[in-house]
Amino acid sequence: MSFLFYASAYNFLTSGSLEVGSVNVRSTTAIANPTSQYAFEGDAQRKRAERLYNIQRWTPMERRGHFAPTEEPVALACDIAAFFAR
Repeated sequence: MSFLFYASAYNFLTSGSLEVGSVNVRSTTAIANPTSQYAFEGDAQRKRAERLYNIQRWTPMERRGHFAPTEEPVALACDIAAFFAR
């Protein structure tokens, strides 16, 4: 089940299309809420994310892992604080 979720999310982010059973959902507009991305190598590219989200802050991170934000909690907390301090 989790693989299906990740595959669907990746497909939606890269193509703007999400297939749920026999229904194909397309996003024609970006999400208007200001968004911050704590990006790790291998995550979606910024220009792809900007098609669907109102990216206000993009922070590339050097380390990564399966639960990368928990491996760098101080860096994550600082990034979240900086986003909301704007």
